[in-house]
Amino acid sequence: MTRRYLTTAAVLAVLTVTGTAGCGGGSTTDTPAPPAPSPSSSRTPLPLLVRGMFTLELPAFVWEGTVCTGRDAHDDITAGTKVVVTDNTGAIVGVGVLDAGQPQMNPDDKTRADSCLFQFTVKDVPSGRGFYSVEVSSRGKVEFKETALHDYIQIGLT
Repeated sequence: MTRRYLTTAAVLAVLTVTGTAGCGGGSTTDTPAPPAPSPSSSRTPLPLLVRGMFTLELPAFVWEGTVCTGRDAHDDITAGTKVVVTDNTGAIVGVGVLDAGQPQMNPDDKTRADSCLFQFTVKDVPSGRGFYSVEVSSRGKVEFKETALHDYIQIGLT
């Protein structure tokens, strides 16, 4: 075989495999592709998954082993504490809870924790509201743009 013949054969093989060989060689019983959705069709936006961490700094917490909790004026901060998300009108759009607190050990002194980290997740928060507030317990609302809620957010008390 000559080089020209191999090239032509290779092109015909690719065209045959992809179904583009010939003009009108397709079957008349092919189902047409569904029409593309029009840009004006309304779609429900996907809900947000708000994930983040709430941090207490010394001396606002106490720890034992692998768990820490708030203490004294911060004793309301513990596993199960409510995390409330509100939209720009103040309506509650999601509720979650803090996970168990995890002591964050001092890198220079592994026998001492410097902070206590609580992770949280709030599922199915309606999107498209622009601004949202997140509040842990009754510690005050922290406002976030919707775009910031696509990332892991951080809230803290010292």
